[in-house]
Amino acid sequence: QIPSTQKPAAGDQAPAATGEEAAKSAAFTHAGVSAADAEAVRCKLDWENGRQVYDIEFWVGNTEYDYEIDASTNAVLESKQEQNSRPGGTAAQQPGSFIGEEAAKSAALSHAGISAADAGYVQCELDEDDGRWIYELEFRAGSVEYEYEIDASSGTVVKAAQDR
Repeated sequence: QIPSTQKPAAGDQAPAATGEEAAKSAAFTHAGVSAADAEAVRCKLDWENGRQVYDIEFWVGNTEYDYEIDASTNAVLESKQEQNSRPGGTAAQQPGSFIGEEAAKSAALSHAGISAADAGYVQCELDEDDGRWIYELEFRAGSVEYEYEIDASSGTVVKAAQDR
């Protein structure tokens, strides 16, 4: 007879849940906040030192939290929090003032000399950095990982880095 799938008995360890939601939950628990209180939550899957991690950022009140969570175990690898004034506007609040994600992607790919078809997993995120709004982009082409920061208003390349 084939045993049925059962919930673990008392004392048994259930396998750890994985994925973006589990990683966010680990960050919220570590920070001592509830998911309902967290605002402007950003989560992206990334590679760090040969392993997949979730980079998670969120706000609770005027506190910004930054976490790096191991994608396979949900262990907190790095955490920091800062008291800040909340960021001013976002693209949705300032229509027409930002170039948009597609233009930012195009600027980064053009600077790198790579076609959109050759770039794998292009990730783009709007962020405020020292009072300046930028698009942070990451993508791969072949064995090279590219990271860019593009000024959200002008489309100027602020930072470009390659990791082979």
